[in-house]
Formats: sequence, structure tokens, C-alpha cells
Amino acid sequence: MRNRGEPGAPRMHAVLKREGAACGWRCVARLMRAVGLQGRHRRRRHLTTIPDPRTALRPDVIVRDFQPDAGSLDARWCGDIT
Repeated sequence: MRNRGEPGAPRMHAVLKREGAACGWRCVARLMRAVGLQGRHRRRRHLTTIPDPRTALRPDVIVRDFQPDAGSLDARWCGDIT
């Protein structure tokens, strides 16, 4: 079995299933816990942007009022990038 360190329960379950053993991944996880085996965790992502707590917040110019105003066109613009 080729892996990068200790295999976790899902990977160990896949290997056992490939070899013909009939068991669930929860059973594999329980047995691994009983023996003291634990899979390796992936590295945490590093936070790259740290906000400066001393900076002032930008003023809310439109006061979060997104209702259309019938009297004036092109008064407020808003966009959504999802």
C-alpha cells in the first residue's frame, strides 16, 4: 500500500475493500482507534491577509438602503460576485 505516512480510515477502508474484506469505514475507524492508529492530517492553510485593527472602518455612504428610488435613476449601484 503506497501512502504518504499513516493512512486514515477512508483510505484503509478502500484498500481492505479492494482486497475483498467486507467491512464498513466506521468499523475500520473504530478498530484503528482501539489500536491507537490515527491518520495524518493535512496542513492547515495559512492566513495570508491579516487586517489591521487600528485602521478606521469605511463610512457606510448608502446606509445599506438598497431599495430603488423612483425619483432618481442611477442613484445607487450594487453588485454581487458569487
